[in-house]
Amino acid sequence: MTEWLSHPTGQIVLVAVIEVGVVAWLYRSRRRAAVVAAVAVPILGALVVVIDLARESPREQVDCVIGQVRRGVLEGDAQAVLRHIDPEYEHDGLTYEQLSAWLPVQLRLWRITSAHITNRQFTTVTARRITVRLSVRAAGRTALGIDTAARSIWRLTFLPLEDRWVLAEIEPIEINGRPFGRLADLP
Repeated sequence: MTEWLSHPTGQIVLVAVIEVGVVAWLYRSRRRAAVVAAVAVPILGALVVVIDLARESPREQVDCVIGQVRRGVLEGDAQAVLRHIDPEYEHDGLTYEQLSAWLPVQLRLWRITSAHITNRQFTTVTARRITVRLSVRAAGRTALGIDTAARSIWRLTFLPLEDRWVLAEIEPIEINGRPFGRLADLP
């Protein structure tokens, strides 16, 4: 019978019914200031909720970047991927310039046709750094026409740059059960 109270909609309805009852009781008792307060508080609360929902959190922004990078990989568009990488990228012996020369070659060699993120864990979330651990299941075709599939685990580190988040570190942790440590070690 009280199952509906465990759902947010049921809770909102219950609070609204109680609020209407309180406002009606205060109105009938001629306490006008209390009526105004009883009406203003939920309106201000709703306004705070709407503002909070309208603003993207850093996690949501990073999720969006991950989606755009995934789309760029699926489309074989190196520039779409590089747009989300820190221009100052330098990690594990790989610079932005080297990465921007390496990535188009890799996307031509490995034509990824599907990439599904099967697990996403935010391991570090601060105002200056977000680290995400991803499990990815991908399939594609090599430049030689051979169908291929891979399961991989990645650690991605994002830093804020102006009004957006950019990739500052890309680390393949494991590919098809084989440990990796550096992006430059990929075939």
